[in-house]
Amino acid sequence: MDTQVIANLLGNYTTGLGLLVPIIALAGDRIINYDVLLRTGLKLVWVGIFLAPLGFIEGRLALFSSPFIQLSYLLLPFWTYLNKKQKQLLIAGLVVCALVSLLTNVRAILMRELLLIGCFVTYFLLRKKSVITILAAISAVLLVVLLITYADTLSSLFAQREIDVFGIKIDNDQNRAWMYEEVYADLNHKNDLTFGRGPLGKYFSSFFFSVYEYSGSSADDYYRYNIEVGILSYLLKGGYVLLWSTLFLLIAAGFLGLTKANNPFVVGLGITILCHSLGMFIENYPKLSAYDVVIWLYVGACLSNTVRASKDPLEGLKQPFLMNSLYRIKPLMPVG
Repeated sequence: MDTQVIANLLGNYTTGLGLLVPIIALAGDRIINYDVLLRTGLKLVWVGIFLAPLGFIEGRLALFSSPFIQLSYLLLPFWTYLNKKQKQLLIAGLVVCALVSLLTNVRAILMRELLLIGCFVTYFLLRKKSVITILAAISAVLLVVLLITYADTLSSLFAQREIDVFGIKIDNDQNRAWMYEEVYADLNHKNDLTFGRGPLGKYFSSFFFSVYEYSGSSADDYYRYNIEVGILSYLLKGGYVLLWSTLFLLIAAGFLGLTKANNPFVVGLGITILCHSLGMFIENYPKLSAYDVVIWLYVGACLSNTVRASKDPLEGLKQPFLMNSLYRIKPLMPVG
């Protein structure tokens, strides 16, 4: 194995490093990790809010805030443990996250946020089992469906619907469709669907090859390491074996959290995992990122019998781990 291969394997956050992230699930039953997660997560939401205005200078610059601001909806399971100011920060983060999605024309961010919020609102409204709350839950579902359906219309108010790549127009509604076609066709052609091509596996993109032939230069290498769709990325790296085992683990953890937990915190983790699993069909590719670390930490919690059985798994956390924070956070205590 030469130096370049090792560098790509360990230096690319979407190759070897990205596939190692699920190991973090082993730490999911250590409650103190959630103390660190919440305190660090709220600080990073602050960073995301601070960076987001760059998007008004140039839309794509808002992507600098994206890795931080997306933590705002991943922290929703902690809602009942937050004080008033922390809840206000989280709401501000959710609003800014939606704006970042619209400014950058990355609608997957908005869809993930709306789906997760809709599922949280629906579940916790339905728990009250009254006619009014059931109607409110149905309304929430319909609202989310409408917003996701017309996300492209909202997005067009801020960004162009088409991307110009060396004179070739790409419709943003179709860019995922041709990825499915290209990846499946290339893997099937070489009989790599079962086990994939490994962490450094590539696929041939006829689209980017056409760009290369048309312009003499490529916006992206037509032999591609990275795929922006989670399902396809797992299929490329590990074939059906890795794809189905990953989906099984995620869905099993999500349903255990949703149906076998004795506390709303773990139920929230289960909802988050299931929404992430659904989002893998349009985005959510494996990578070394704060988002992926949090998701797999939640998987570990939902798979833990101890955490699921606890009436209040976050009870008894001590003083803040991280001092001198940008945003003062009191010790975690449920506040109703």
